Amino acid sequence: MTFDVASIHESGEGNMSYIDNVPKNSLFQGGRLSAWGLIASAYDLKIGKLLLNAPAWAETIRLDVTAKSDPSTDEALAKLNDSDFHAEKRHMLQQLLAERFKLQIHSRQGRRRPMS
Repeated sequence: MTFDVASIHESGEGNMSYIDNVPKNSLFQGGRLSAWGLIASAYDLKIGKLLLNAPAWAETIRLDVTAKSDPSTDEALAKLNDSDFHAEKRHMLQQLLAERFKLQIHSRQGRRRPMS
């Protein structure tokens, strides 16, 4: 599953960031997210040290993100259990990051982690 439409742009002023990851639905919205925070969300990273060699701007530039799929994807997501739903939404976000930012994730052994 993938997002059909997505908007990612630099955020305006403000202090508070948020993620609204609507349950059982493809809608993903985030405001004032750092690129690092977006990647951490997509890959379920809990420890910052796991993300190596990220550029400095990944922590300083803030982004607003809105992404959505068609109704058939919403229906398919609604049928998944909670664990599978969250895994699929993370995968959709990973694909979006790969498409928009050419993001590639490598394991510590140097092998590329599949994006699909």
